[in-house]
Amino acid sequence: MISQPHISQIKDFLETAQNILVLVDSNAEIDVLAASSALFLSLEMSGKNVVFASPNPLVNFNKNLAGLDKVQTEISNKNLIVGFDYDEAAVEKVSYHIGEKTNRFYLTVQPKKGYKPLNKDSVEVGYVGAEADLIFVVGVHNYESLEHLYIGNEQFFTNTTVVSINNFDAQVGDIRLNTSKNINISSAVTELVRQANLEIPEGAATNLLLSIETTTDNFKSLSITPELLEAAAWLMRKGARRIRQDKTNTRSKPAEVAKMKSKSKVVELN
Repeated sequence: MISQPHISQIKDFLETAQNILVLVDSNAEIDVLAASSALFLSLEMSGKNVVFASPNPLVNFNKNLAGLDKVQTEISNKNLIVGFDYDEAAVEKVSYHIGEKTNRFYLTVQPKKGYKPLNKDSVEVGYVGAEADLIFVVGVHNYESLEHLYIGNEQFFTNTTVVSINNFDAQVGDIRLNTSKNINISSAVTELVRQANLEIPEGAATNLLLSIETTTDNFKSLSITPELLEAAAWLMRKGARRIRQDKTNTRSKPAEVAKMKSKSKVVELN
C-alpha cells in the first residue's frame, strides 16, 4: 500500500504541475509498461501536458497496452536550435530579420568575396533543453539507465521534483514509492490514480487490469487481497476490458491427456 503522506505529497505537486514527464527504461517489463502508460494516459486526460519517453524503442512492446505508441525517445523540447557547417574565415556577416507579413524568422549568412556560400545541405534543426514541472520515473533503477534522457540533462533532474515508482527501495527520486507491499506496480498505480483523483480513460484502466490479471493468474493467486479485488472492480467500473491473452507452449490439461489416451486405446482395440 502507498503511504498517505506520499499520496498527499504527489497530489500537492499535481495541483500545480502542468508539464510532466513519465520515463521508463527501454527494457521495462510488461507490468512497468502497463503502469507507466496508464499513468501517462490518466495525466493526459486530467488536462496535463505529458511526455512519455524511453531512451530507446521498447523491447517488450505489447500491442494490447494502450499508449505505448506514444512513447518518444527524446525529451529535449525547450529550445529550437539550428546548426550547420561554419567557416569563420569565409563569413562576412550574419544577420536576421522577421518578415512583417509572413511572421517568419530569417537568418542570413553572407559569405566574404571569393568564398562559396555555406552548404545548405549541412543545416540541421532540432531541440535542446528539457522542461517539466514534475517527473515520474517508473521501474528505473538508476538515472544512467535512461541514457541520453538523463545524461546532458543532469541539472534539469536536480532542479525538478522526481517521483520514482518501483517495487524495491530505489536510490533515485525525491519522492520514492516502494510498491513491494502491492502485488505489482500496476496495482499501486491504480491506487495512486484513484486517490489522487485523476481522470482515467478506458485504455488506461484496461492496461492496469490486464497487468493485475497476468500477475495473479486471472485472480487465482492465493495472495489476492480484498483491496486488490476492490481495485479491480473500480477499474472495471471505469471501463476496463478483460483481454484474453494468447498462451503458447501450454501443457495439455490432465482431462485432455486422459481423453487423448482414451482415444488411443480405442484405436488399439479396433
